[in-house]
Amino acid sequence: MKKYLLVAAAFALTIFSTAYAADVKIGIVDIKKVIHESKAGKSARALFQKEFEGKRQQIASREEFIAKLEKSYKENISKYSAKERAEKEEQLKKEAKELRRVKDDFAEELKKKENELTIRLLRDIHGIVKKISDEGKYTVILETGSVVYFTDAINITSKVIDRLKK
Repeated sequence: MKKYLLVAAAFALTIFSTAYAADVKIGIVDIKKVIHESKAGKSARALFQKEFEGKRQQIASREEFIAKLEKSYKENISKYSAKERAEKEEQLKKEAKELRRVKDDFAEELKKKENELTIRLLRDIHGIVKKISDEGKYTVILETGSVVYFTDAINITSKVIDRLKK
């Protein structure tokens, strides 16, 4: 008797799970590709690069200045007195330390701005994915980074990129 109940339960489970699975619609989106290939992503990167180009030039000119100081120091080291040598070495250390601080501040500012732009772009992408999900009656949409295998038939990345153009 228990054997028949077990078989009946397994049969019922199979039928119900198959019927439920027929209504499941899964989509896949490659967020990195959307960010890199979409018009919104490209314009955000261009704005980002334009905004920080001036600072990159300031750092480059400061590096050149330090290189010239160091070259001058090495070329004239024999002409300096012990006191002058110590002063020049101190100046080089001070300039190098300031350059490291400026580079660190710049890197931190870059990271912060990149995060802000990414978050803003991800909000837009999420909204578009939600609309596509509602319109296409998707049960779930996954990010490609969390999926081992999928067919291109369920990939909605190009739809998201197209919608970001609008």
